[in-house]
Amino acid sequence: MPIHLKSVPPIRVSVCLCVCAHRTRLIAVIIAASGGLALFGFLGSALGGARVLVGALRVLIGGWLAMAVTYGIGYAFGVGIA
Repeated sequence: MPIHLKSVPPIRVSVCLCVCAHRTRLIAVIIAASGGLALFGFLGSALGGARVLVGALRVLIGGWLAMAVTYGIGYAFGVGIA
């Protein structure tokens, strides 16, 4: 699957919740992105013949770290999505 299609579920959640508070949108996007990360980790490891739990957790934790670093950099520079 092309990389740009993997971002569709979190973006769709964010757009659907555009009238909600910032914290609510943030939590909803984290949940949607976590579900997608776990799903793609599971599918990738299942198709590759690896242990699915380990693969899903590896992708999920790596994704969480990437989200945390990205959020931290944005926060440090005062950049955010209103």
